[in-house]
Amino acid sequence: MVPAPCRPRRKRRNPAWSCGQAGRFRAATDGGSRITYRLSAAPHGVVGHVLFATGMLDKIGKGLEEMVQHAAAFVRGEAGQPFAYTPPPANPEQRLRLATLARQVSATPYAHGLEGKLAEHIETAQEVDLVRIRPRKLAREWQALR
Repeated sequence: MVPAPCRPRRKRRNPAWSCGQAGRFRAATDGGSRITYRLSAAPHGVVGHVLFATGMLDKIGKGLEEMVQHAAAFVRGEAGQPFAYTPPPANPEQRLRLATLARQVSATPYAHGLEGKLAEHIETAQEVDLVRIRPRKLAREWQALR
């Protein structure tokens, strides 16, 4: 059980006068880990009071909880990505270009029948994963290394 070192911060030009967070990790009885994260804030000014009155912290807390649950599912192997992500839909021109590239890849001796998976990865992956595609890492994930 290690609490995260964090002190509330006070801000003068912010709708939240003070913000603070604390985290705690504990061993769970099932052999896993239990993480407790607490976020606190106090309103400042009219805007701050309005934001807090509308349930801003509850919404933030629910969003954080969803992210943590999805990350846990990823760690357990139940989700393909660490964060929930819906890619923007590809337009017809982009789909045609991707299909053409997949056909070109399949014509090489290096495709190993994975051109479809590669095209799906390009269409559904997060942008940060597409800036630099790492073929050997993908091959390990797809269990395709020989």
